[in-house]
Amino acid sequence: MTSTERPLILAHGETRIGGRAENQDVFHVGPTSVMVADGMGGHSGGKNAAEHVRNVFALRQHELSVRPDLLSHVIREAHLTITREAKQQPALNDMGSTVAAVAFGRAGSKIVAHVQHVGDSRAYLLRDGLLELLTKDHSEGQRLVDKGVAVSPQSKLFSSLNRALGKHDARPDYRTIEARPNDVFLVASDGLRHLSADRIKEILSQNSDVREAARKLVELADEAGRLAKGGRHDNITAVVARPAF
Repeated sequence: MTSTERPLILAHGETRIGGRAENQDVFHVGPTSVMVADGMGGHSGGKNAAEHVRNVFALRQHELSVRPDLLSHVIREAHLTITREAKQQPALNDMGSTVAAVAFGRAGSKIVAHVQHVGDSRAYLLRDGLLELLTKDHSEGQRLVDKGVAVSPQSKLFSSLNRALGKHDARPDYRTIEARPNDVFLVASDGLRHLSADRIKEILSQNSDVREAARKLVELADEAGRLAKGGRHDNITAVVARPAF
């Protein structure tokens, strides 16, 4: 992007540690892409894995600006980076990370959003007052629900991931969306789910500034998690992005 071009997106991210001893969530906001990663696999391993994802996105942000359709290649590189270090350091053998990312690109006068994820970090779209979940969690709980099995929403099966970067199955699911004026995209770690979908929609609808929207989301999710979990709630991360038409 040259200095005379309009920015492609307006985006901002926020993260909070919640009730955990360490924040293993990370995010990245690039000139045309946004990403959230949630580490897993022990005290040091999870943080390492998530930071590998962020580092790869930072390294490849220029390529994504030119070719947003290369998002799957960037995610694959992050996966290989994690598995390589895990092999070199046995203490980190169990580490892995989720990822949810949106890479934006121009197609003539249009803006196209490439959405991909692995694990249970999520991407949402607020459009015309409706909040749509763009991703489906890669968890054992979700797999059973898809098969028609009744599973309690509080079941730990929803925390048991069957896809993650650094693990055997790291295939991203993907979709491509033509963005519209006033669209709002949100990528978030699972800690944001202390807020209901209606509350998330309300916050995004009432805060047009991406910085204020992201700050409000993590602040209120932190409060809700503290009340629900007695201060033992998960890390919380949210990145809000608006295409700049």
